[in-house]
Amino acid sequence: MIDKQRLALRINEIFHDIEGKEYQKKHDDIFSGEALRWKESAKKYFQDYKTPITILDIGTGTGFIPLNTAEYLSENDTFLCSDISQEMLDVASKNIIKENFICQFKFLKSDGNEINVNNNKVLIITMNSVVHHIPNLSHFFTQLNDIILPGGRIIIGHEPNKLFYTTKSLINRYLLFHTFSSPKKLTTTIARKTGLSLLIKKIPKGLVAERIVTIHHDQEKKEVVFELNEESAGTRRLIDLAPVFFDPENDGRTIIIDEMDRSLHPTITRLLHKAHYEDLSNENNQLIIATHEHYLLSQDYFRRDEIWFVEKDRTGNSELFSLTEFDGVRFDKDIQKDYLIGRYGAVPNIGTV
Repeated sequence: MIDKQRLALRINEIFHDIEGKEYQKKHDDIFSGEALRWKESAKKYFQDYKTPITILDIGTGTGFIPLNTAEYLSENDTFLCSDISQEMLDVASKNIIKENFICQFKFLKSDGNEINVNNNKVLIITMNSVVHHIPNLSHFFTQLNDIILPGGRIIIGHEPNKLFYTTKSLINRYLLFHTFSSPKKLTTTIARKTGLSLLIKKIPKGLVAERIVTIHHDQEKKEVVFELNEESAGTRRLIDLAPVFFDPENDGRTIIIDEMDRSLHPTITRLLHKAHYEDLSNENNQLIIATHEHYLLSQDYFRRDEIWFVEKDRTGNSELFSLTEFDGVRFDKDIQKDYLIGRYGAVPNIGTV
């Protein structure tokens, strides 16, 4: 009887032996798209230790992870490079030697089933585009648990993830990406101006969702990547709101947003409203917002019965009333101007400061 698992591993080994020298050229999308992320991870996680560390890279291939991260290691640190293909390891060794890294390297041939680290205990385990090749994940991760030190880290990159389809937050972020990469002039303009980018790629068997970052350009026109916590409150607010306005599943729903204009430029706020109403595919959609933004007071976008004001009386109670309650409001009336001069009320009574 054929051992299907062993056969699959052997085929995988032969394939990568044959492809070894050409692998990097054929998979340039992985190398160009992932390099920056691995450099950032190494800078963040590889330099935290005062004592020598050992890193195990599983599925080293032609040396992608070591080549992009070894610069952050010291001369007493060790990189264990493991792969099922000896040809791949030979290419990796040649590529790494050329770079003159100061840390130590060891190249370990694996049979694809057992992880061989020569009794080394490792603090960090890395792998890029590897997990989907593993035939027995339970056995694989049990081994990782045995060889990694307490407090260690496992860093996995470039993996399709079936949980994507059942994780609402990732779905929303994909919809955000889809929105800002669509041909619509509005969304592409906003995306270009804010530098918004979602590191998410379509692949034949699904989607790889990583994280949202913003991309800017320095004076030399080189890309500079910002994490979300480094971005302005306005950009983060725009990212929060985008799925609400562009999620196709919102058809037929009532959406309520408090302080719609918070941290947003008035032009962006109006553009979002305009896009929402122009894209309506279901007449039962309803958007209810509370806002202080008087620039939204325009009959170009709202009917009179859609505009309501809230005014506090002297006791602090709030009264809600519609623009339709005022006489003489023609269709061409500048209601923004009339509101600012107090014709409709609902303006702050600050008093003497």
